[in-house]
Amino acid sequence: MLMSLTVCAHIRHAPRPQRAAEVGDRRGERLPSMIPHIVYLHGFLSSPTTVKAQALADHLAAQGALGQFLAPTLPVEPDAAIHTAEAALMECIDEPVLLVGSSLGGFYATWLAQKWNAPAVVINPAVRPDLSLQRYAGVQTHYVTGEQVLVRPEYFEQLGRYRVSAPDPDRFWLLCAQDDEVLDSSEMVSHYVGCKQTVTRTGGHTFADFAQYIPDILAFGAEKAR
Repeated sequence: MLMSLTVCAHIRHAPRPQRAAEVGDRRGERLPSMIPHIVYLHGFLSSPTTVKAQALADHLAAQGALGQFLAPTLPVEPDAAIHTAEAALMECIDEPVLLVGSSLGGFYATWLAQKWNAPAVVINPAVRPDLSLQRYAGVQTHYVTGEQVLVRPEYFEQLGRYRVSAPDPDRFWLLCAQDDEVLDSSEMVSHYVGCKQTVTRTGGHTFADFAQYIPDILAFGAEKAR
């Protein structure tokens, strides 16, 4: 299970990435030659205890590599969320790292990947949250904890500062579902043009089949770390 949400949801921090020969293939699945650190960024009013983060943690734990996994709890304020995510990245300094971001976390992962020269897998990412989230201004209920959260108007201006107009095609893998009920998948496909893309007909905003892509996600991170 994931640990406390106070700073980062992780069990232990390994001093270096473990190689497949060291980890062993406990499920008979193809493993990358090197497992990078994984920094998972959750979506708006969400948390690192949701299904995708848990699936990543479980998969890495089965390979003896849970120490490679970081899933910080992101504040609602964008500037604070970026600061928190960068604190997690600092724990992986000088080590191979892969950002994995869902929805708003995919938006943050895009900006951070460009700044930190890191690869990223973005899952149904928000493309213009500075516009699409404006309807949530005011008091909102957190989807996971149930607590009341104030979304301030100035947060949308902050989000606008983190928009990447042209994502680097060599850096990103887009996973998106055409039946996403929250965000427009065609906007995602256009925004990440030239990038590796996997577009499914079904899966919804949660990208229901995410777990089956995890081995390939780790391989993508390992390849980019070379």
